[in-house]
Amino acid sequence: MAEEEVQIYDLYNLATNLEETGDKNVAEQTYSECINLFHQLSKTKEKPNTKMKKTISLAYNNRGYLRYLKVDFDLAIEDYTQALHYDQQMFMFYNRGLINYRLGRFKEAIEDQMKALELDPKFKPAALCLEQCKVNLQPQAEAPSQE
Repeated sequence: MAEEEVQIYDLYNLATNLEETGDKNVAEQTYSECINLFHQLSKTKEKPNTKMKKTISLAYNNRGYLRYLKVDFDLAIEDYTQALHYDQQMFMFYNRGLINYRLGRFKEAIEDQMKALELDPKFKPAALCLEQCKVNLQPQAEAPSQE
């Protein structure tokens, strides 16, 4: 394994540890360093192996979560989308769909929650979010006029 690959794994592990100990700002920066190093390496190397793709996917996902916590929804969605480019995990679709729901983007949220449920049909939070999206998309019944 190349030295740069080891650095990527080390940065990912460091970021995860920082996140777990509550140092979320430094964790976000460290995930960014991990991702940037990966992109530098990918310019000079052939396709990444499966383990590397999963690691980068998780780095994007975890950074997206930290951005979600800071209410930086657009950047979080970008990170979840990038995560899905490298590895399609149920929770990544769920995370992106949840933000789309919170932003009122119900059609996009429905697509993501349906994909999450395809990958894990028993994941209740995705089913609940999907149902709520459908309710929110239905036209509201007209309120009775008060004459």
